[in-house]
Amino acid sequence: MKMFRHLSSVFAIATIAPLALAATLAAMPAIAQADQLPNPDWVALLYDYEKNYWQAPTDAGHGGKVLHADTMKLDEDLAVAINHKAAENLDKDGLNAQRKRALVDSDLQAEETMPDALGPVLGKYMSEGLKSEKLNAVADIFSFNVASTYASKRAAMHPRPYLNRAESSYGGTNDLAGLPATLDIKQSPSWLEHVPGYSNLQKNSSYPSGHTTGAYSWGIALAGMIPELAPQIMARTSEAGNNRIVLGVHYPLDIMGGRIGASAQNGQYWHNEFASSIVPASRQLRDYLVSRCAADGHGTTLAVCIANTKASGSGGYTN
Repeated sequence: MKMFRHLSSVFAIATIAPLALAATLAAMPAIAQADQLPNPDWVALLYDYEKNYWQAPTDAGHGGKVLHADTMKLDEDLAVAINHKAAENLDKDGLNAQRKRALVDSDLQAEETMPDALGPVLGKYMSEGLKSEKLNAVADIFSFNVASTYASKRAAMHPRPYLNRAESSYGGTNDLAGLPATLDIKQSPSWLEHVPGYSNLQKNSSYPSGHTTGAYSWGIALAGMIPELAPQIMARTSEAGNNRIVLGVHYPLDIMGGRIGASAQNGQYWHNEFASSIVPASRQLRDYLVSRCAADGHGTTLAVCIANTKASGSGGYTN
């Protein structure tokens, strides 16, 4: 399917390029970037979805229409399977470890979602640095990279998996091409201050996933700044996207759309802001981590600290 193949090429290019650039960060002088790239056209970038899979409803009250039933059925079957798998072995409160992680990710806070990609030691340092405002340059990159998905969501207007998908948000009736109007989605309760947000998402298009866009924007940027732990960072980022399916608020195609949009956003940002923002943020983060490592006796370089804390192996990111 075109969407699945397209994702692989876009994501690979947009991820590898920052990692290659990151290798020269420490020696990179602050040179102004003259040829600025415009913001990506998200609607055009993700148009395959509306062209090939789902025709959006209209303001005139006409409902949406499934254009490729086989693809959309696969999308819904995977969503249900992932949602059900994550609902196994629940405690008396209807929660388990995976649901709790998904609920934390639903807050869409960089200091909650990304640091544990570095493992418990470096992750704790990073989280504390962000919360204490000692990593403001890093926080600025995370803030910038959460691009708005409003226009692309408005173009798709596809209902969430846990809703009656036969009903259009515009009042019309959707043509589901024989697919079921309701899916057996197992909804998660809240946990502490973390809420799934089902009531707030009813008129918000499933495609593309805004949370996934945010997570991949952060993840790709962070992997570029700490390429030594890029595999772990991107695994954690992928989990953040998958956790939207865990909660039953998104389909796999929604997650793919978020990955594509975030990759394009990072390509633009790294081109335009490399010297002025990426280099200072990377230096700030790496220097801060080294200072914390040295204070705790883990080494005086990031490479030694990663080795001593086993952040790239048994002492790193796990799920």
